[in-house]
Amino acid sequence: AGRPTMPTSSTGPTASPPHPWRTC
Repeated sequence: AGRPTMPTSSTGPTASPPHPWRTC
């Protein structure tokens, strides 16, 4: 769990939420 910039759907580094989160 780092800081995912903008994963697509749930195919990010730490895909937990099913929505494209932006923790930039």
